[in-house]
Amino acid sequence: MQLHRLLLGVPLLLAGSPAFLLAEEATELPELLILADRYRSDRTTALSVKDSSIFPTADSAEVLSTVPGVALSRFGGHGLEPIIRGQQQNQLNVTADGSFTYGACPNRMDPPTSVSQFSLFDTVTVERGYQSVSRGPGGSGGAVRFEREIPAEGTKGRLGSSYNSNGSIYSQVLDASHSTEGLYGRASAQRIDAGNYEDGADNIIRSSFMQQSFIVEGGKKRSERSSTRAQLQYSETEDALFPGAGMDSPYTRALSPRVEHSQEVDAGPLKLLSASGYYSRVEHLMDNYSLRENNSTKLRVPADSDTFGGTVSGEFQLGEERILAGVDLQQNTRLAERFAVGQMEMLQAVLWPDLSIRQLGFFIERGDTVTPKLPLSMGLRLDLVRAEADLADRQICNAMGCTSPEMLYQRYYGEGYTPQDEVNPTAYLRYRLPVHDDGEVVFSLSHVTRTADATERSLASQSMMGNWVGNPTINPERHRTLDVGYKIGSEDIFSISGFANSVDDYILRDSARGQDVIRQADGADVYRNIRATLLGVESALSVELLPQLRLDSSLSFVRGEDEDRDAPLPQIPPLFGNTSLSYVFNGFTIAARTRYAATQTRVDTDPTVGTGRDIQETPEWFVTDIVLVQRLSQNFSLNLGVMNLFDRNFAGHLNRINTFDPVEVQVNEPGRSFFVRLEAVL
Repeated sequence: MQLHRLLLGVPLLLAGSPAFLLAEEATELPELLILADRYRSDRTTALSVKDSSIFPTADSAEVLSTVPGVALSRFGGHGLEPIIRGQQQNQLNVTADGSFTYGACPNRMDPPTSVSQFSLFDTVTVERGYQSVSRGPGGSGGAVRFEREIPAEGTKGRLGSSYNSNGSIYSQVLDASHSTEGLYGRASAQRIDAGNYEDGADNIIRSSFMQQSFIVEGGKKRSERSSTRAQLQYSETEDALFPGAGMDSPYTRALSPRVEHSQEVDAGPLKLLSASGYYSRVEHLMDNYSLRENNSTKLRVPADSDTFGGTVSGEFQLGEERILAGVDLQQNTRLAERFAVGQMEMLQAVLWPDLSIRQLGFFIERGDTVTPKLPLSMGLRLDLVRAEADLADRQICNAMGCTSPEMLYQRYYGEGYTPQDEVNPTAYLRYRLPVHDDGEVVFSLSHVTRTADATERSLASQSMMGNWVGNPTINPERHRTLDVGYKIGSEDIFSISGFANSVDDYILRDSARGQDVIRQADGADVYRNIRATLLGVESALSVELLPQLRLDSSLSFVRGEDEDRDAPLPQIPPLFGNTSLSYVFNGFTIAARTRYAATQTRVDTDPTVGTGRDIQETPEWFVTDIVLVQRLSQNFSLNLGVMNLFDRNFAGHLNRINTFDPVEVQVNEPGRSFFVRLEAVL
């Protein structure tokens, strides 16, 4: 083993947490780079955007990957997906100031974390596992919450610019606010121009894109708990290339207005009344000809996703007990059509047949901070679900004959699409046991029901490359999880947690081979329910070794099992983690970070007996990043550094899917890259 691997790898055995945080105010000289996340509990990590931008990132999910238990799936330079405890996509609740946005791309070129740019928010909180019934329906794997704070009194500003050499990635961000006597206005904007990057073997990876985003908001803060806010968020991504995929994306446009109001009241037990509402619209186009050479059939897929919803809740004081109760609504409608482009456009497939999923939820919760006499929290939730597909019977005729989504459902599952109704209960119980002076042990039990998403229910893709068909009668997933965690410390922190998740009706994307409920054996991509188990352990450490030296480290492991076949679940990350050391000298802070993943040997690669969703047994990888931070003055800071210092050629284990050609794609990570970042805070 090479010396640098040995020296930087030994601390990994200690376990801990690695998001780079700059723990200093703008008016102070550099102290110590705290390379640890801000822990609220053993399973919750709050990232401060101001402090977590040490390394420039082109996609929000890249920052989330520094959190223990969060892995990444890469499809290019844009649209990365976070995976928490082996769960991904709609198993995670991703919100921006309480609102949901669902992407319009069946290929998931536009996941929610790519629409909300990390630098435009103040904090991003990652919850690993189920934490609260007030976060909306589902969320069995956890939640990611992008949040903006009401600015402090006065005029504030932040301007930042960065350059990353690998891919020539330029990024600029501007944030300005003014507040007086509670009234405030705030505007934030970011632009990213990224070219194609090179992997560690000097191969060019098609990954370029341009994204510009802004958020404007205004409102009035009357007290700490009473305020009114209105906000508009817009994001546009153009000319996004995706390696190995059958298509690229000329544009993705996402618009989301939202409002919220909270008011302290004195109406008997009712102490706080809150209401919020939002709407989001995403328009997306992908094709296989405008951004690449194409001598075969030209195809284009315009798609849109509309989501609206809101929450009304009240906080009640019953003696020493504080209870939260409310109702929320979420409705998402998606339409995607594929056209063959020649002298005239011809409809080839209705991929999402104008599917609408409405979820009306009722919840009540006793939170963690109600009373120290009984450190017990619990929550109950009930979601009423209605799913309808208005265009399921739309018939398309071409060289392959006449078909419709309805006919594809009949062919593979023996049933067509009829409106589906579900009553989905969710509940949790959590007990915190104080130990030592600043430690605690947490026991948690939860039962979470997650309804199937638009792709799992209704995707209808027929092509010469293979069929991909959703299951209109798929059952919702039911997750029963036991979680035990231990945490000690507030500055120097150690935490470890373990979980066991037994899933009834786990929704598996499988290969059609005439198995239970599947009527064909042609290798098409289909969906069916199975029994599954997810087991895992996460550990984190953040400790000051010397007054100038700090260590942060994390280690996470998940094991997924298909109980019906007694075989590995596909798309489960291997053992992974990272370790960081930071040192202060002569007013500078220098930090080194290692990122690591072990070999993944538990794979499902053969579609004749399993899903075939894993490409291969992925070898281990180990990379090192270096950063130097210098406060130039009270208002200016400079970051210099290098990512993947030793130019390792590697890929993460998690693949990405391709709707046009349902073949898995494993994309190499970037090779060595030098970066510089300058920020001014006024």
